[in-house]
Amino acid sequence: MKLRRVLTLAIILLLGLASSALGKDGERLTHDGLQDLLAQARGNIVVVNYWASWCGPCLTEMPMLKAMRAAYPSHELTLFGVSFDYDPKAHDRARERLSLTFPSYLAKEDLMHTLGITSVPRTDFYDSRRRLVRSHEGLISPAEFRAIIAEITSGEQ
Repeated sequence: MKLRRVLTLAIILLLGLASSALGKDGERLTHDGLQDLLAQARGNIVVVNYWASWCGPCLTEMPMLKAMRAAYPSHELTLFGVSFDYDPKAHDRARERLSLTFPSYLAKEDLMHTLGITSVPRTDFYDSRRRLVRSHEGLISPAEFRAIIAEITSGEQ
């Protein structure tokens, strides 16, 4: 009986550690968790949008990001957001209000510093082999987004 409790507790703790490294949709994302997400999308072009609910330009570009997510097949392009919100409730309210069609993860407090991000919005584009091809700081237009995707696609053929 005691062994069963210990094993159950150990499993719960291990699951907790695994999810804290990766972060489920809406949970804190670590640098290792970000690398795991990139690895899971291997074979796809990956777009990571760094944003926050308190950032006006970030909120302005969300409808365009939703449109870009819809414009490309999911087996070719993976898109997710990483929010630098301090308050998880603010992040959740923004996701709901914006009706995001892609996952958004709350960044762990040190992730912005670890990645060298000095402002948001920022959008990083990775090729299918997880190499960072381009970082775009500031608001990105649909034309710029498409041009970067086309550049990555043409470089992979």
